[in-house]
Amino acid sequence: MTDSSHLSNAAADRTSDRIVVGVDGSEESFAALSWALDDANRLDATINAVYGWTPSWEVGAEPDSKEAWDMAYASIESKISEWVQDHYPDAHNGSDRIILTSVRGSGQAALLTLGANSLGIVVGRRSLNAILRWFLGSTSASLAQAAKVPVTIVRKRDLDEDRIIEKHTQNDSSSTSVLDADALTAAIERGDNLQKISAAALLSNGEPLPIVVGIDGSSDSVRALQFAVQASQRTGRRLHIFFCWQMRDLGVVPGYENAVAPVQVAQEYAQKILDRSIASAEIPASVDYRSAAMHISPTKGLTSASNYAYWVIVGSRGLSGIDARVLGSVSGQLVKSSRCTLTVVH
Repeated sequence: MTDSSHLSNAAADRTSDRIVVGVDGSEESFAALSWALDDANRLDATINAVYGWTPSWEVGAEPDSKEAWDMAYASIESKISEWVQDHYPDAHNGSDRIILTSVRGSGQAALLTLGANSLGIVVGRRSLNAILRWFLGSTSASLAQAAKVPVTIVRKRDLDEDRIIEKHTQNDSSSTSVLDADALTAAIERGDNLQKISAAALLSNGEPLPIVVGIDGSSDSVRALQFAVQASQRTGRRLHIFFCWQMRDLGVVPGYENAVAPVQVAQEYAQKILDRSIASAEIPASVDYRSAAMHISPTKGLTSASNYAYWVIVGSRGLSGIDARVLGSVSGQLVKSSRCTLTVVH
């Protein structure tokens, strides 16, 4: 199905059973579409592949008539349809599984409008198409902050790297039989540069790379944890729950209102916050997870974890009642620093 429209007309199309994907013809946006199609199959959801037209044209002249615009829409729709048919024969253009929407307007505005009530918005890490230049670099961060639904930023390199690494893991006779969570936590806290191929040796034989979720005790981070639990269930991947903290992130530690708490006392307090968050999320017994409270900055800790993770998930904002500056700013920094696909949950 195709749907060409102006943004004002497209605004009426708001559904809660779709994943909205930004597509602009770049390889990065195709990686985002591939990720979204895989997730849509697991969720039994529909994909709305959205591509927007901006007033800036770097190759050729901007269409100046209805006929010229119709030709431009048809040309792009034909290319996107061809790619989808080549890579996903079952999700052909005539099916109800995928809708192709071209919008004359800002790509970010189109995604925010069409994705307002969707299951989530998915974009590529970078998009450098010369004609349809509508999300560049930092736009992913602003989109993640402005949206009211989960925003997933897909790294193109993951799709091939993760398959290679997981194959390496399955063939690595030196792999341990279980994930040594304590050793991994210690490595992250030390700031070790965890490379995916070496971290794979920590994984059990044949086990997929895990999903990492960063929490801080806020309601937003609990929602991120619940989202991560669902992601773990539908992908069959182990879940790693991390609370990365520094003294200023904890606020006032009980019993130390007028003094700085010792690190060990603060660690115990951080562990209680982590335990409360896990209890609030009501994680089913069927979900295999590991958790740890780590004395390290959230950005550094989660970036380090992203070196071995398949997917990192965080909330959009951190605690406010105790003046913590945890995931609110960290989510924006992780858009730039995460080595794997990142989802910011609202």
